[in-house]
Amino acid sequence: MDLEKKYNSKAYRVFEWLFMLITTNIFTILLICPIITSLPAITAMYATIKESITDGPYQPIKSYFKNFLKYSERSFLVELLLGGVIVVAVIGVWYYNGRIGKDELLSNVGFWVMMFFIFISVLLLLHMPQLIITFKNLKTKELIKTAFYITFRYLGITGVAIALLLVSVFGLVAAPIWFLIGLSGPAYLIIKFSEPLFYRLNKIDFERIMRQIDEEEEKENE
Repeated sequence: MDLEKKYNSKAYRVFEWLFMLITTNIFTILLICPIITSLPAITAMYATIKESITDGPYQPIKSYFKNFLKYSERSFLVELLLGGVIVVAVIGVWYYNGRIGKDELLSNVGFWVMMFFIFISVLLLLHMPQLIITFKNLKTKELIKTAFYITFRYLGITGVAIALLLVSVFGLVAAPIWFLIGLSGPAYLIIKFSEPLFYRLNKIDFERIMRQIDEEEEKENE
């Protein structure tokens, strides 16, 4: 009975949640370092936190690596595409920035076009972990289309996600202690804030809608 009371106590539940947030945060930071595994690592973190909200923060280490393997392929393909756009755009920014003063109009237009592509790609990546987790049958192209819809249809949630992203980035730089929950803490807040939205979206058969759109596009191209 004493053991049962211990496991059900508020202090023990707080410890479990802190342990889950800290472990997922540390593993995510470590797996982000190779860059190529960034989105799979972040998606695994989101999936582990969502499971903890639903079922409780039990065995977070096992859950994290299970989710990493489960979502790694789809996450990697999205990262390869959007990450490739960001890399090309960053090179473009560097190139056009170096030409400012030589060809003023072309350089300025090129610079801001590249910045626009970076901005849009980052916006799409903000919602991507939850989309990959929620819509398990959507392909890469369909995930990006859905991300476009959610990003600009629900600007309030997108704004909150941007604010929490900035908190994560500047927090990690400013405070070493932020390395403990600097990614998982904001991710938890994003999940809780957007929970009603993704609950509604989960009721929509996006897979069927995307298949219909693809079929219509194929007919138009014939």
